[in-house]
Amino acid sequence: MTSENGDEEIVIKTERTKIAAKIIKSCIIQKTAGMNIKLRFLIFGPGQGSAEYNTHRIPVKLMIEQDLRQIADFPENNIKTSTTLNVTVQEYLMMRDYDFTIILLLSIGSISEYSMYFSKEDVAPKIRLYVLKKYAASKSFLMKGPVRAFNRVYRQVYTFTNPAQLLSKISNLVIDILNYKMLVRSGLS
Repeated sequence: MTSENGDEEIVIKTERTKIAAKIIKSCIIQKTAGMNIKLRFLIFGPGQGSAEYNTHRIPVKLMIEQDLRQIADFPENNIKTSTTLNVTVQEYLMMRDYDFTIILLLSIGSISEYSMYFSKEDVAPKIRLYVLKKYAASKSFLMKGPVRAFNRVYRQVYTFTNPAQLLSKISNLVIDILNYKMLVRSGLS
């Protein structure tokens, strides 16, 4: 089933299909671990002290690391104060080094970060943007301008309504990428 903004949504109707999906996911994770496939995700979003940090950002990091056995970092944990490079340049260099950047568009900070980096052609294809569904339909400059333009080019804007759906969408994305990497590595593609 496809939603109105083009996001694929899989509806699992029975307990048997839920069990099968878990088994398949587990097999993919084990197989990619055996092939030494490790993806690195940089996660931007609400900062410490905000409710969304604990309900959205921390769970995304933990899910990627613990459930999917990949690498996930917050850029602020890697900022070096001993360098002459400012925070913006350091974040940009991190985005270049990581495989993917997840931006949870839920705060002033993440809006600023997205606005800064979405037009950088070397990092923009790595960005996966997650927006609350209630904001995605707004007629704001951000949604009608930069987010719409980014989505038309890269098709990497995803909407969600709650933390559980956010985790599900990111998990599905990571599994899809792992599947692809596994096919490429195995020569089956």
